[in-house]
Amino acid sequence: MTDKTIRYSLIFILLLLVSISFYLVVNNTYKTSSDFVKIEVKKGDSLWSYYSEYGEYHNYSFYNFMAWVNEYNKINSDKLNAGDVIFIPIKTSSIESDVKFIASAN
Repeated sequence: MTDKTIRYSLIFILLLLVSISFYLVVNNTYKTSSDFVKIEVKKGDSLWSYYSEYGEYHNYSFYNFMAWVNEYNKINSDKLNAGDVIFIPIKTSSIESDVKFIASAN
């Protein structure tokens, strides 16, 4: 092998390792269900209503929000049943800090 081939091989391996590391970090941002908001579905609730209600706490498009909720909760529909418990991709700590802020303002 020539020096040039070895250099390109090393660069390729380095880029591959960086890509894998980035994927693992991004994929493990939320590790446990305690990192999410747990919601008990009430009659008339929908994924759209949760998407809208918690919009300031996430940067998902509706499609990505719905896909995440369906995959994480292992549901295959956008229809929710009253009494179901689901998790949505909002860190509980972000909502708790807003609740504390509102409570201290009153």
